[in-house]
Amino acid sequence: MSRSDREAIIKRFKIEPMHNLDEAICSGKLDKALTLVNALYSGSKQLDNPDTSIVFSAFSPGLRSATKSPALHLAVLFGDLTLIKPLTKNGFSANFPYQLSFEPGMQEALAPLDIAIASRNEQIILELLAHGALLDPTKGLSPCRQLLAPTSLQLWPPSDVSEVISTLDLLLSHDWLAGRGFARQSTPITMPTLLHQACSLPPLFADYRLPLVNFIL
Repeated sequence: MSRSDREAIIKRFKIEPMHNLDEAICSGKLDKALTLVNALYSGSKQLDNPDTSIVFSAFSPGLRSATKSPALHLAVLFGDLTLIKPLTKNGFSANFPYQLSFEPGMQEALAPLDIAIASRNEQIILELLAHGALLDPTKGLSPCRQLLAPTSLQLWPPSDVSEVISTLDLLLSHDWLAGRGFARQSTPITMPTLLHQACSLPPLFADYRLPLVNFIL
């Protein structure tokens, strides 16, 4: 991804890097980001090096949880596939929600898999699923709800409906049911489903309704 594309995403989601790991990801310095991730949990002497030190309030050397950091969320937003496995292996949760701001003035707590599904990045979806991300979390709503959410379609406009159908097919192939409510305790009557979303897409995406419903059925 180009520098200008990264800057556009930073502006769109009002991203403020918390420390130099975030800054490395935002600027596209992926080699530096990998060095920082590996140094953080290895207990390496590199932590004393000003170029790689990431001892900030959100982290402690040797800490096995990085839930306060949005690094994995940033990697997903920028489509940095090479960072997904190292981050998840080093304590960054694929299911941890992080508050993101959208234009104009909207906010939502999203997990990395929420973002990957919303942006239809199938390689990253598969990588996250391989490293602990859940389509069916024990608490909260399924990330599957993001695929046909109007906000997702507006933030990441598809070129045509086939893009959406491709990602939908991926989710269904991983045992998600199109008629299943997005929360474990819900029923299709009390909680929207992928089928419900497909039938009720807003006018801007009205042309997608019939192809999506036909595919689901």
